[in-house]
Amino acid sequence: MPPRRRNSKHASSMKETMLVSKDMTILSKKYDQLNKVTGAILTRNFAPLISPPTGMATCDYLIVSALDYLERAEKLYRVCSLFCPSETCPMFNAGPHYHYFWEDESTSDPVQVSAPEYVLQLSNWAKRKLANKNLFPLTEGKELSQDAVSILQIIFRRTTRIFNHLYMCHFSAIRKNNIEPVINTLLAQYVLLAFKYQMIEVRDIEMLKPVFAAMRIPIPDA
Repeated sequence: MPPRRRNSKHASSMKETMLVSKDMTILSKKYDQLNKVTGAILTRNFAPLISPPTGMATCDYLIVSALDYLERAEKLYRVCSLFCPSETCPMFNAGPHYHYFWEDESTSDPVQVSAPEYVLQLSNWAKRKLANKNLFPLTEGKELSQDAVSILQIIFRRTTRIFNHLYMCHFSAIRKNNIEPVINTLLAQYVLLAFKYQMIEVRDIEMLKPVFAAMRIPIPDA
């Protein structure tokens, strides 16, 4: 499937659902945890993990991967949910500078939600979209429409935010529970696949550059 630009409607939606504040310094120390990243990962052979199996079309692979990685991120989040309730994370964010808002067809404007609520909304919305046969026909190998590609990009981008939140807000707990190698490996595999097929952009994981540096995995500069 050839690379495609993001639909302008969905690109503008991204700007509305992510608020970037470079001046906010309140509670910054709480989020200054990535200097403790060890870079431990379970494998360095990612190439076979980010390509379609023999005989599977790229478009089908992206649909399957969007759901697969969302479900993996959900499972990881559930492991971390004991230290990420609504009371401690009333706004879904990636540290003090990146605040995420929820938006879908039922909202007139992006709305602030807690971290658990965002993950739940994303899961329900993504699965509903992927089950839409008008967007994603059951015919194998059928070229995806621009609307379908845009939906996949949104799912990938919003799934990325789950990783961003866990690293920026809960990395000390991740280390304490000895799951850093697992989340590092899943993040690397996911992001390399998403970059390969232009499902996300560098700005979507800007705050996690120290993690990739620790893992010695190069990512684009911009």
